[in-house]
Amino acid sequence: TTKIEVFWDVEDFKISDGQEPRDVSWNITSALERQGYCRSHVSVRAFGEKDNKLKDEFLLAKIVFLPAGELSTPQHLGKKSLTTSLTALIIMS
Repeated sequence: TTKIEVFWDVEDFKISDGQEPRDVSWNITSALERQGYCRSHVSVRAFGEKDNKLKDEFLLAKIVFLPAGELSTPQHLGKKSLTTSLTALIIMS
């Protein structure tokens, strides 16, 4: 079974007015599901400034929030390629 982890840069890809983290998470997982991936094998990790005001909402949406600069964030994995992939996922949904 393929497990998918999506890294969401919440500073560069902000939530639109009227939406909540759970809406974005649903759009991402739905787009992957339409591509044949099992929704239960997708996890979304958001990263951004430590003082992000939506941290609790990310938690309620089952999104792991990582403060920017931590070793597990995409800055260490090639942020540009990951954010380009995220943009493609959002467009597909």
